[in-house]
Amino acid sequence: KKRYFITAALRADGSSKFQGDNKWGYFPSAAIAWDIAQESFMSNQHVLDQLKLRASFGVTGNQDIAAYSTLGMLSGASYGWGTSTSSTGYWGNQFATPDITWEKTYQYDLGLDLSLGGFNITVDWFKKQTKDLLFQKQVPKYNGGGTYWVNQGKLNNTGVEMSLTTFPVKGAVTWETSLNASYVKNTVTDQGPDRVGLNNIGGGMGGQVSWRENGRPYGFFYGYLHDGIFQNQQEIDNYTYVDSNGKTHLIQPNAKPGDIRFKDLDGKNGLNGDDRTMIGKPNPDWTYGFTLSADWKGLDFSAFFQGSIGNDIYKLYRRSNVTFGNYDKSWLNRWHGEGTSNWVPRVIDGDNNNYQVSNFFVEDGSYMRLKVLQIGYSLPGQMLQRVGVKGLRFFVQGENLFTITNYSGYDPEVGTRDGFDGGTYPQARTYTIGANITF
Repeated sequence: KKRYFITAALRADGSSKFQGDNKWGYFPSAAIAWDIAQESFMSNQHVLDQLKLRASFGVTGNQDIAAYSTLGMLSGASYGWGTSTSSTGYWGNQFATPDITWEKTYQYDLGLDLSLGGFNITVDWFKKQTKDLLFQKQVPKYNGGGTYWVNQGKLNNTGVEMSLTTFPVKGAVTWETSLNASYVKNTVTDQGPDRVGLNNIGGGMGGQVSWRENGRPYGFFYGYLHDGIFQNQQEIDNYTYVDSNGKTHLIQPNAKPGDIRFKDLDGKNGLNGDDRTMIGKPNPDWTYGFTLSADWKGLDFSAFFQGSIGNDIYKLYRRSNVTFGNYDKSWLNRWHGEGTSNWVPRVIDGDNNNYQVSNFFVEDGSYMRLKVLQIGYSLPGQMLQRVGVKGLRFFVQGENLFTITNYSGYDPEVGTRDGFDGGTYPQARTYTIGANITF
């Protein structure tokens, strides 16, 4: 058993995805650890088998962009000059960026490994800082349009990872458990002054949902705040603002009874883009999992649970641009007359008033799921010797047997499109019966 160790390394990688000669990235790493329990001054104690302190640092790189992305590209287009004929011209739809380089992630880690009695405990604090982010910027239309790649921005991930494992407890019943949990705080710290859109759902459904902005989590949802349902025309007429000239205007002049009333956050110029705010985030604060297993006289049992806490889902099953699409059951509670609902709006074909990006479509995506449950039985060895078999075990297994969640959609494990759920097909509940035979 080593009391301490030190390692260091330097890796160099080249990339042919960047313009011109290969751009090399240099990625150092180092680690140090000290097992205090192995020191001579700890020799008389019989509680701790291990008390190891760890620290590490490393850099990893990312150059995952399409080949030739940093070269200047032209696209053809037809132009009319006031006649029935057109001419072919070219415009720069991708601009050369010869100075682009690797995106780099710096990770710092402090850890503790503790072993005592029947438990192993591991705790790690980490900080990951990604610099020189690779992303595309738009060129304004008045400058010709198109895009170009840049190294710009920083992204911080800070958190804690923990695990606890019990040694097998042997006796009439042998059992063991394993638990793990991680907490992550994600923040964009420097990407320039602009708010950048990431995921436009389009199709008459409100537009941009996921965004990136300084001081916010990556991919946060940005939209209007639901402030109840207009129950009658009088409420619409009373929802007003006064302009700089002292004139009164309706905040939502196109609204009808049964439509969502959105909050006018700034109190200026009615309802516009400045009244949007952060309405959710797709990244969980906590993710966790735990396994339970036991064995008794040839009968074995194991169960694996997993889940997340603190993430949101933008649920938009019903699309306003699909006239004959199905509604989910939550729309049974829709507004259909004064006083019938103050949350779910009226139903109308081609509805554009209520399909603004808003927290009406945001739900808590936290969940706990029994991912795998297996029960098996191994026949006694004496019985099997008569037929020349060394081992025979029968088992039944179920996957995705139940989920505890407040999410009303098909599956809280959306995992696609940055937390947007447009009717993602749910994971199947699966049952398996099998046997393991050893000759």
